[in-house]
Amino acid sequence: MGQLVNGWQLTTYTTYEDGSPYQATNQNMNVQYNPQKTPQHPDGQVFTMPMPANTVEGTNQTTAMNWTTWFGTDQSQQGLQPVLVCDPRKGLAKGQYFNPNCFVAPLPPTANSVGQMGQVIWPYIRTPHYFNSDLAVFKAFRITDAQRVEVRISATNWLNHPNAAFGINGTADNQLRFTGVSDGSTLVHNDNAETTGTPSAKLGYRWMQFAAKYYF
Repeated sequence: MGQLVNGWQLTTYTTYEDGSPYQATNQNMNVQYNPQKTPQHPDGQVFTMPMPANTVEGTNQTTAMNWTTWFGTDQSQQGLQPVLVCDPRKGLAKGQYFNPNCFVAPLPPTANSVGQMGQVIWPYIRTPHYFNSDLAVFKAFRITDAQRVEVRISATNWLNHPNAAFGINGTADNQLRFTGVSDGSTLVHNDNAETTGTPSAKLGYRWMQFAAKYYF
């Protein structure tokens, strides 16, 4: 009984990481603009280009709203930023990391006014933390003075603790989607129901391994 019970060794490794800055890896919330369809414009809201429009050059039109049409180039480092109308860190529910209702579509320039784009640096939004713990137990059983058998049982994520993260299901839960752009009287809010500020999925599972080694 002592040979069976005594002499077991245990080793473990546990990692905890606090959430990283959200905007460091997601500069503009993967923002997407859907053309706003109207009876007058069944293919979507029409914008006169270039921006700002003028009577001399404003002859081109587009229903797309993206980095290229807004800036005239696709080389923007931070992308087309939504406008913040409140602090996205305030009034959060349990498990919620930001309030998507605080983001609205920017205001495009017109022939008579300049546009308004959101601030490049947001308030500090933190992503979900990461936790993982590995465990292994092993013991050597002596057969003779020169021979022994070592038995090892190891488990990765032995607590079977899944970690929440944004973007596991593509970008569905961390993509702002605006139908059209805001104007001076109407603010266009996010209409992507999957982006709630709470990760829609978790990732992680227990993985176990049994091994035996014979020394002779």
